Amino acid sequence: MVMSQALTRSSAVSRGDLDPVRAFARIRPERTLDELFDDQPGALVLVTAPGGYGKTTFLEQWLSRRATSEPVGQVMWVGVDAFTFDDNVLGATAGPQLSETAGDGGPVTVVVDEAHTVTDPLALDAFHRFLRHRPPNVNVVVAARFDPPLIWQYLIGDGVGARIGREDLVLTASEVDRILRQHGLTPTTDQVARVREMTGGWAILVRMAAVFLAPHSDVELALLELAGCPKLISDFLRRELLEAMTPRVRRLVTRLSSVADFDADLARAMDGADADAYIPEIVGLGVAVAVPSDGSDVIRYRFLPLIATYLRGELQRTDPELGRTLQVRAVRWASAHRRPAEAIDYAAHLGDAELLRQTIFHSGVELILQGRRDTVLAVLDSSGIALGEDPVAVVLRALAAMEHGDDRYAASYLECVAPAEADLSLDGGILLYRSLLLDVALSRDDPDLFDLAEAVGSSVGDRGWAVDAYAHTVLGSAYTRLNRSADGEQSSIRAIALAKSAGLNRLAVRAMANRAFVAGERGLPALMEDRARYALACVRDTSDVDPMVAASPYVSRLHVWEAYARFMQGKPLGDLEPEQTEDVSEGGESFSVLGRHVPIALNILMFDNSTNRLVLTATAYSATSALLVSASSPFPLLTLLPRVAHMCVSVKRFDWARDLARKAERAFGHTDEVRLVDAAVEVGEAHPQVARKLLSPLLESVDAQPETMVAVWALEAYACDLAGMSTQSYSAITRALETAAEHRVMRPLVEGGAGVAKIITTYRGSFGSVNAYADAVLAVMSRGRVRDYPPLTRAETHVLRFLATDRTTEEIAGLMHLSVNTVKTHLRGIYRKFDVRHRRDAVSVGQRLGLL
Repeated sequence: MVMSQALTRSSAVSRGDLDPVRAFARIRPERTLDELFDDQPGALVLVTAPGGYGKTTFLEQWLSRRATSEPVGQVMWVGVDAFTFDDNVLGATAGPQLSETAGDGGPVTVVVDEAHTVTDPLALDAFHRFLRHRPPNVNVVVAARFDPPLIWQYLIGDGVGARIGREDLVLTASEVDRILRQHGLTPTTDQVARVREMTGGWAILVRMAAVFLAPHSDVELALLELAGCPKLISDFLRRELLEAMTPRVRRLVTRLSSVADFDADLARAMDGADADAYIPEIVGLGVAVAVPSDGSDVIRYRFLPLIATYLRGELQRTDPELGRTLQVRAVRWASAHRRPAEAIDYAAHLGDAELLRQTIFHSGVELILQGRRDTVLAVLDSSGIALGEDPVAVVLRALAAMEHGDDRYAASYLECVAPAEADLSLDGGILLYRSLLLDVALSRDDPDLFDLAEAVGSSVGDRGWAVDAYAHTVLGSAYTRLNRSADGEQSSIRAIALAKSAGLNRLAVRAMANRAFVAGERGLPALMEDRARYALACVRDTSDVDPMVAASPYVSRLHVWEAYARFMQGKPLGDLEPEQTEDVSEGGESFSVLGRHVPIALNILMFDNSTNRLVLTATAYSATSALLVSASSPFPLLTLLPRVAHMCVSVKRFDWARDLARKAERAFGHTDEVRLVDAAVEVGEAHPQVARKLLSPLLESVDAQPETMVAVWALEAYACDLAGMSTQSYSAITRALETAAEHRVMRPLVEGGAGVAKIITTYRGSFGSVNAYADAVLAVMSRGRVRDYPPLTRAETHVLRFLATDRTTEEIAGLMHLSVNTVKTHLRGIYRKFDVRHRRDAVSVGQRLGLL
């Protein structure tokens, strides 16, 4: 109240004017005084730190050193009782001596110590007048335990102000080492660091620690005793800190000592609605310091280790039951505020096995899904929860294995749980177990996927648990695999909402990736691109506060699927960098929809620009073939199948395309995609009528995906053109363009190559509302990325392969049992179709097309 009256009498100012942190620059203490006082006459420096931090010692050493190195002028060390109120400005100073000295014009340094003790309104006013109207040759250093209630913005005047705070006076490692050696100790670097950590670099505590350690021959053992806050230090803390506190502040610091660190919200939870109002006083006393920010705007504080140990000991001695109650309260607060690591730590100190089990389960799930699996595994190893005895430990280890991409270990752990499933009585325990079974099944193309999805779907909810978010994510993936896109969409939306609210950003990215893939499965590449871009934007926005998000394997896959979506629309691939795809082919990951199939998508994306298409096609063929043999679900294989078949047909490996079609037929039946591949092979082998018969049942299909229908109509147009049916060709290409424009699916048209380009060019300008889109297709086809050439005949292809061996025309004729003139005819056909004039150029084009 006295301070408020004094400020009111001075003038009406804003709170910012009263804040010395805002009013003063902060620079290193060893530079502050020398540089300011040398360069800026009339400087004002505020030195604030709790008692025992060495403010007075620091200033004495500075004055002594400065006096021996250079002239410093007059130095005056005055107490606050030197100020008297006087109407005369210069009279309101520290007395006649200062007035007389300052009047000489030489440099004067005034040190005002213990300034925090000024509480009388008149004295405060006199102090303020002195600082505000000090002569320009007078430098002032104000030392106090906390900031005196003066209007610091006005006090700077034309000079320069600076502030030296507690953090600037904390002893460095070398200073701690020097103090320990002054007491006869020869500490190691590690021992110095431990003393500094326990004391927080507080000078008085460091000196007391040195006094305590000095008589001990075994310094390591003495350091362990020091960590327990021995009587020498506890007596000091009680006398100098606790007894100096008001009862309200004493109660608050005692209660808060039961937690590792605290903020305003936790303070209120532990000691009432007004508790946060006393945090500045606690910090001002030096018993707690602000801890580095975790990226949020919330300021958190932590007691110095020795002080925390002492306070906890006092709480245990005076009211052990209250200590337990506070610990339980801290566990619940940490759990509710999404601080899982703290919740586990608080629960571990309680000794309550059931509470620890519950906390490890719920908080452990959060930590694992945040990418902090090592933290949970370390807790499980040290908590005494035996792997073979408690299914909670088993399912958490299984979840950690799945998040690490090891479905084999996860499956092994889950086999241990099966007989004891009923023991997972914790809320969400059964749901997590079933969700893990479903996740493992996804990674293995398990035929029991439907039953497992039904089991999870019947028990999942929206209660805000991390388990619910995980279950919805896995369920969304499963529904997608089961061709239940609408259900998959809804589950993924719920998963994203729950994961974001729980701060599970990695899990949210996984669910977003599934939504992007669902759009692709529905044949909507534009929507797929939008969803992938949104997910990647979320990754960028959250990576600063949650670095584990960027490390998620789903980020790499999202980059690939975004590029694939652009590819299907005929757009440039964008900025798909090699490092963005480094981990997309890792084996054994959960959610294999975005795992094992992504390398095939990458091969498809790289095909147009490849200098050796045959090798790339062989890789894609082998991967697709292997998955078709083991797959239990048609998705996404049937989506990728026409693209891989196009690669095979382009390099004249019709046998590979047929083989893929037969394997897909055995696995999933005679689907639209299988018919499409068979038709593409027949067109490639110049059998247009056979191709048309295969396409006929598909032409009016209402269930086929848009990209399938674009490919069907494009092939129909090409087959009709080969058969000389121009009217039907025009009608078919128009339908292809209309469907492609409506759904923004250009790639099947581009894959038609020179044959489709010729048809579009022939009827250019006669496509009505899709004329512009037809021009866009031709523009994409004309880009070097997808340039095509007229197909070679079988004989021309055979001759081309001999060209790469450097054999002469006569040698080729002999090997092929043809005349030299016939071989020359085939060579002219190759040169004309490839638009080249020399053998080496023909070989180069053949290699790029994958024919060699």
